[in-house]
Amino acid sequence: MFDFFPEKIRAALGSVASRYVYEIRLRADQPIVLNYDSRKVFLGINGITDDRAKALTISSEDVKNMLPVLCERSVYAYADKIKNGYITLKNGVRIGLCGECVIENGQIINLINVSSLNVRIPHRVDADVASVLEKFKNETVSVLAVSPPGAGKTTYIRTLAEKLSEKYRYDILICDERNEIFPQMKNVSCVDCITYSPKRFAFENGIRAMSPQIIVTDEIVGEADAEAVYNAVHGGVSVIATVHGRDLSEVFEVEKFKMLKGVFDYFVTIDESNGKGTVKSVITKKEAAKL
Repeated sequence: MFDFFPEKIRAALGSVASRYVYEIRLRADQPIVLNYDSRKVFLGINGITDDRAKALTISSEDVKNMLPVLCERSVYAYADKIKNGYITLKNGVRIGLCGECVIENGQIINLINVSSLNVRIPHRVDADVASVLEKFKNETVSVLAVSPPGAGKTTYIRTLAEKLSEKYRYDILICDERNEIFPQMKNVSCVDCITYSPKRFAFENGIRAMSPQIIVTDEIVGEADAEAVYNAVHGGVSVIATVHGRDLSEVFEVEKFKMLKGVFDYFVTIDESNGKGTVKSVITKKEAAKL
């Protein structure tokens, strides 16, 4: 999994229990920081350490040289993903990128001089979806999972999609824009997947081509995403999606998300109080309308 790292980092990671590593943050000429079992630690030569003085640093040259390796020596082939600030590997590992944006005619066309990498390591974790799963017993419904970044939204919708495929055999289409949902899924006998596509294209063409009963997608971000969800639900297809926010009231303060109030049947707020994907509350459409 860590073949793309420079040798000294690979060797140090060999002394770390990988099952506890969720993120590896690499900043040019700075100490390497791990999200290790939900706490921040440094990577030292012999494994994790809380002592900054013992931490390994990564040079700006090493950060620069990692990009072609991540892109399988073809940076051009990954240009569309790079300009959007991330690369997703075949095993579901996602690498966030920071650097200088190249802008042409008001559009970002490239990201150069990469200075930071955030390597997010996927883990197989099952969320407790029982309270929402039962809502699908007699018909499909639409569900929006709300949480801050990294709290388990993707884990939650992945588990819910698996259970719906396994228990009720609904035809499910995964619109996996960053290839983070599908690679870790099991029980996918009733699941199809469109990968690396913007939501609008995946929703419109996926509905026509695959006739899903439910579409599952991650992170509604902009107005175009919200409109794609709105159109799908009003076209008779249920949607399970996620959005960033500490609570539902915070989400609805954003103008472009106000239309979602009348779209989803249930809103699930999530945190890490009892592990990733812990359900705090399940709010109905009627209750959400009062917020």
